[in-house]
Amino acid sequence: MGKLKVGIVGCGFIAKRRHIPGFLRLKKKDIVLQAVCDINKPLAASVAKEFRIPKAYSSLSEMLSKEDLSIVDICTQPHIHAPLAIEAMKSGCHILLEKPMALKVSDCDQMINISQEYGLKLCVVHNEI
Repeated sequence: MGKLKVGIVGCGFIAKRRHIPGFLRLKKKDIVLQAVCDINKPLAASVAKEFRIPKAYSSLSEMLSKEDLSIVDICTQPHIHAPLAIEAMKSGCHILLEKPMALKVSDCDQMINISQEYGLKLCVVHNEI
């Protein structure tokens, strides 16, 4: 199996202080942080530069069309988790999702159904004990 290629969506505190450092502690032979994405393009570019991540995008659609990602890690506000996760899963990406999964049970159900339909992993994390 080749390296898992990860794209991070949302470049705020959680991504910069928890998720990205966590990925960087993993074995380099197994995983690579390929790209970051944030609607605030200067923030995405700054985070990419800070962590030496090759690409920065302001659109998930653009990132998905240009990168061959294995995993999309969603670190955005909960009310947009579902549409981002669904778009990424429909592009063939596994999902790592910051808690809460969503604000509505119907959004959670939809994400679960899509993950099952596409045979993809959908994982919700809480980054602190």
